[in-house]
Amino acid sequence: MSGKVIDCKTSLPLMGAEILINNQENINTRVAISDFDGFFEIKVSDEIKEIIIKYPKYKDFKINIEEGNDLGEIVLLKRGCKKRF
Repeated sequence: MSGKVIDCKTSLPLMGAEILINNQENINTRVAISDFDGFFEIKVSDEIKEIIIKYPKYKDFKINIEEGNDLGEIVLLKRGCKKRF
């Protein structure tokens, strides 16, 4: 599964975003960090039910796991930032 983490206003990539997984026992484990271009790639198993993306001063972003391996662009919102869509 892969994706790209970007800022809500500038659409610039966010390097260093933490990618965590939440398993069936509700235990969060960091599995990756976004690279210079905001990209990340992780392997997911059937035990994984949710991905959580964290970045300082931004709201946590949670994604329920479904079929497929490309999450596309993931827009993180700064605290107080309004969606631009």
